Amino acid sequence: AWAQPAQTADAVKEAESRFKEGLKRHDAGDEEGARLSFLQAFSVLKRANILFNLARAEQLTNHPVDAIGHYKLYVADSTVTAVDREAARKRIVELSALVGHIVIDAPSGADLWIDGQMLPRKAPLGEPADAAGGMHTVQARLGDQTKTATVACSPGQTVTVKIEIEGTPGTG
Repeated sequence: AWAQPAQTADAVKEAESRFKEGLKRHDAGDEEGARLSFLQAFSVLKRANILFNLARAEQLTNHPVDAIGHYKLYVADSTVTAVDREAARKRIVELSALVGHIVIDAPSGADLWIDGQMLPRKAPLGEPADAAGGMHTVQARLGDQTKTATVACSPGQTVTVKIEIEGTPGTG
């Protein structure tokens, strides 16, 4: 699973009460409130059950890109049962139809951003990055060079953006 930051008993207790509060809000039909409670709980306690509920709340409040990211984390968690992992995979498939997918063709080792948000992995990405439909600014940085490209994608569509960064020629 995840490396846990050192946590005080108070922080854990607080996160657990945020999680319970999220479940209550969900039961009351307040999905946006539930999403915020689960987000607060997950920021402290990286537990699979909190993650799943967070992803579900994001799905229900029209945050498909966040939901896909959290369902993917959930699927990658070794503590999750095969049945639950399969349920999350189905949700990823459902949500994938609602978002665009951007294949970023950039030099290996480049740091990547979409709309100013840094991606967790450097190029090359093993899979397309998920993004809401519409125009997006994609950036790649290698060394001291940053190049930017703009790309449009529609829900369910996969587009490729190529970003070339010239290597600096050696002197001598």
